[in-house]
Amino acid sequence: MYDTKKEIATTSPQSKSAGSTGNMVALFDAAQAIASCLELNQCLETLAEKFLACTNGDRSVILLATSLKEQEPSLKVRAIATTKETNLCDIDLSEAENFPIDFIDRTCQGQTAQILCDSSEFTLAEHQLSSALCPPLRLKNNDINGWVYVERQINKQPFDHSTLETLELLATQGAIALENARRYEASKKQNHALQQQLSVLNQQCSQHPSQLSPSKIQERLTFLIQQNPIGIIEWGIDFKVIGWNPAAEEIFGYGAAEMLGHHAEQIVPETDRPLVAQVMSDLIQQQGGYYSLNQNIRKDGTVITCEWLNTPLRDNDNKSIGIFSMVRDMSDRQRSQAAIVQKTEELEQALQDLQKAQLQLVQGEKMSALGNLVAGVAHEINNPTGFVKGNISHAQNYVQDLFELIDFLLERCPQGDSEIEEELEELELDFIREDLPKLLDSMNLGIDRIKNISKSLTTFSRKDRDEKTAFNIHNGLDSTLLILKHRTRSNELRPEIQITKIYGELPKIYCFPGQLNQVFMNLLANSIDAFDEINQGKSFQEIEANPNQISITTALSSHHITITLQDNAGGMTPEIQKRIFEQGFTTKEVGKGTGLGMAIAHQIITEKHQGKITCDSVLGSGTTFTLELPIEA
Repeated sequence: MYDTKKEIATTSPQSKSAGSTGNMVALFDAAQAIASCLELNQCLETLAEKFLACTNGDRSVILLATSLKEQEPSLKVRAIATTKETNLCDIDLSEAENFPIDFIDRTCQGQTAQILCDSSEFTLAEHQLSSALCPPLRLKNNDINGWVYVERQINKQPFDHSTLETLELLATQGAIALENARRYEASKKQNHALQQQLSVLNQQCSQHPSQLSPSKIQERLTFLIQQNPIGIIEWGIDFKVIGWNPAAEEIFGYGAAEMLGHHAEQIVPETDRPLVAQVMSDLIQQQGGYYSLNQNIRKDGTVITCEWLNTPLRDNDNKSIGIFSMVRDMSDRQRSQAAIVQKTEELEQALQDLQKAQLQLVQGEKMSALGNLVAGVAHEINNPTGFVKGNISHAQNYVQDLFELIDFLLERCPQGDSEIEEELEELELDFIREDLPKLLDSMNLGIDRIKNISKSLTTFSRKDRDEKTAFNIHNGLDSTLLILKHRTRSNELRPEIQITKIYGELPKIYCFPGQLNQVFMNLLANSIDAFDEINQGKSFQEIEANPNQISITTALSSHHITITLQDNAGGMTPEIQKRIFEQGFTTKEVGKGTGLGMAIAHQIITEKHQGKITCDSVLGSGTTFTLELPIEA
């Protein structure tokens, strides 16, 4: 039956899922919460709740074996957590309702973690589940003291192996925490029994003083201390050992004969001696020190972490006569926590590497696709324009030859021929003679303009080499503006976006031109998108009265150049500004933004070019991006 019930604040499991690569901190916090549990019931509740949160499950169950020695121990359900509440209980698994008991039994018999989806052997549909996990709570010595069962409802995606790995990582910490909680509970029971027996002895002494001599009482007390599985040490007021039980011998490697009469410093490393001295002083003065966690040293030189519970001993006159200490070796827990920290750091590093690889892949694919498209268009433009350009000069020569021929023929024709004069007047030969060369010249200028556009397209789409090359930043900015010309020109909804260029005298810098052009494209395109957003609901005249403006300024400093792109597109909130370069963050609606553009820009400037990029924005006014790029490679 259920014996306790605890309400849980409803949160989105997805936000806590350690299966998501971005939530390693939650996994570490869960491990710390589990490791800090001393009471058994508290440990069971924490295990059930943390396993549920870290797997995005709908229900988690802690199953404990009735005996660690049996080949097929019977299991008891000790804790059940859902997204709304946690219950402590104590019922046989066979009596539990709405569980795939066959799957759990089979998993426990195999003693290995399993993922259950619908199969010919097990059916989850009758339980309205999509999948279930069941890893063991396995100690370092491979003993299993329990199992974790986690399930997802039928409307969710099934568990995958990454979730199982996460659960197994926590299960190791959970097994250690459970074992420590059991030992702590056993020690409390033994201490309670010891106190009861001492009380009985005192009562017997008072009732039958002749039957129990002080030596008998001392003998029984010594027996209880010697049998206690917790290390028990008695110190004098000078902190020399006067009592040392077998459990203490096992923890520190010293026999009682080796430690009696020796100072506490013998089992304390030099680095921890000031801390221990302070604890001792506090204990004697009754100012604290009752609990401590510090490093100790074994006889073989091994450094271990121990948990100490200390009680000052006083006589009837309240005078200090010594210290009674109980000690436990916490090294396994510390090592487990260290392993989790290391695993967390490795996963965080893997996440960062994955994000960088994703940005590079997206960046490369975008530049490759855009570069190939633009280069292809430029190539198709170059062929016909080259043909026309090459023939215009010949056409000009041919026209001049034709005019000279007409003049020669007119000289040979009889004067006063009315038909010829009428034809010449109708053709307007004098106008053609004056206008046709101008027409050909204008065609020539048009071809030159097309060639310049093609050249700009080629500049924008140029493929980067493995090494940085010298590049004129102004050419990159101009080619980017040309690509975006169709978005800045006026239309029926708004006037033209005003572009102001304030270019300083800049040398060529060593860089990856294609990547920088992509940065310019992302920044300028974002400004244009912002204008489109703030212009909604405004009339053409309202926008014209306060026109959309983008200002591009370049300047030269001692060892770097500065590029400033400023707009008056309404700015952004401080919260958005803080996250503007965060991968995956976007303020655009679904389908219009990927959250990668600004992250890619930041990576290109800071990592590829060892430069800086900053964002300054005033809500209601505008945004300024400042780029600093070194001149030399």
